[in-house]
This record gives sequence, structure tokens and C-alpha cells, in this order.
Amino acid sequence: MENIYNIALLPIDDSLNQRLINYSQEIDINAPYKLGQNSLPHITLLQFKMDDSKLEILKSNFQKLEKFNISTLGFSFARFKHLDSWAIDILKNFELSSLQKNIKEQFNILPINGFADTFSPHFTMAAWESQNNLPIKFNIDENIIYQDNIKCKLSLGISGPYFQFAKEIL
Repeated sequence: MENIYNIALLPIDDSLNQRLINYSQEIDINAPYKLGQNSLPHITLLQFKMDDSKLEILKSNFQKLEKFNISTLGFSFARFKHLDSWAIDILKNFELSSLQKNIKEQFNILPINGFADTFSPHFTMAAWESQNNLPIKFNIDENIIYQDNIKCKLSLGISGPYFQFAKEIL
């Protein structure tokens, strides 16, 4: 059976993860995707389809990074096919782009998310079916939206129906 998987950076700080989840939950919109139990805070490096039979090979060769630092830049709205989303943007730098490229090459992955020039790192806070307007209200919390040196770990997980990082495997 083929599933969609994520290789992503996950914040190490549990209190930051909880603050991101709480912030997402406070958004005044009936969105099927908000951070929470089945949508962990993450920055997707590579999202890809893979047959479950090949997953063990990937897992046996997967090495976690001890730490990787990221910084947030603000927030944005995006439309992808039939979904609108609100995200906290991440500074795209040489190290982050190199990490994405090296993982893709090491595992020979065909990504279904943005890659190289189209890679737009972010924390998705909420996603909903596209509409003609943005039916969203939220408070701007600069303590969450603008942060430097957030320590993250590299992780492998399974994606949910809204392409979220639903469950950590490694």
C-alpha cells in the first residue's frame, strides 16, 4: 500500500510546540486542519509517496540530526489547489536548502511539495476549503510569529488527509 510521508523538522521545545498548537486552536475559523494531536508543528522538507514495503529501507538508513536552528519571519496566506492556508513563514537559508537537497538525493525521493526554488518553509497553522475570501480572524502574537534560533530535530512521519505531519515514525 502506498502512503504519503514527510521528512520534516520538528521543534524540540515542548513548550513552543504547545504554544504553536494553542495559537492555531485560537483561530476563529471552522478549519478541518489546525495544529493538535493529529497535526504536529513541523516544517516539511520533503513530502513524498512511498510503498509501505520500501519504508523499512528508508527507516534503516534514516539518520536524525541532533539539532537544526530555524528562525520565523512572519505569516502568510496561500492557496494550493482546493485548500487555503495560514502559515508562519520560516527563513529559507543555504543550510535549510542544502539539507532538503541532500535528503532528496540520499533517498532518491520524488517530492510532491515545493523543492529547491519553489521550497517555501513554514509552519502551517490552519487549512480549509478554498473560498472567495479569507474567513479568518486571529490575534497577531509577535512572540510566536517572530523567533530566532528555534532548535529542531529531523524526523520521519506519516501525512494526514490535509498533508499534515500526523504521526512521527522516527
